[in-house]
Amino acid sequence: MLHINVDFIQKVKLFQLSESSFIIAMVNQLKPIICLFGDYIVRRGEMADSMYFLKKGLIRVLCADDENVTLAYLGEGCYFGEIGVLLTGKRSASVVAHTNCVLYDIKKEPLLRILDAFGYHRVFLESVGRQRLQTTYLKDLQQDENISAGANMTNASVMFERTNTLSVSAREMQQQQQRFFIEARSK
Repeated sequence: MLHINVDFIQKVKLFQLSESSFIIAMVNQLKPIICLFGDYIVRRGEMADSMYFLKKGLIRVLCADDENVTLAYLGEGCYFGEIGVLLTGKRSASVVAHTNCVLYDIKKEPLLRILDAFGYHRVFLESVGRQRLQTTYLKDLQQDENISAGANMTNASVMFERTNTLSVSAREMQQQQQRFFIEARSK
């Protein structure tokens, strides 16, 4: 399966700085899933039994307290589901396919075994999950809106600003991940 998914592996930020033994362990547990536009991949409140990696397509992460609001769009190479699997036991937000999608999932038990063997990956994923968990409710968006330029911003400009903020956060998380893996390897 590894040779078939080289392009996919190169897109996943979690794998980019990882050693080959971690990548092989993860990839050997991944199972493909196909979702069509509008399919719910996970629903808020469900028991979390898998983590997901997006190979192709675009998904929407919906606001926990108002599913008419999109918190984020995630594309190829992104992952989700770490919050429920590692932190809360339940899904913190619903995720819907915005296009037809190909995903891979890894079930909770094999994921936890792998993360036990590669502890610094677990610490990193828990850190990402805690950061994401802080922005799952409408009040989080409203705080961003009020900080931005006042309450008169349009939904489109709020979403644009939110997307830019998420992009900056993603870059910061990448840099944090790089520093984290370098420090962990040097110990």
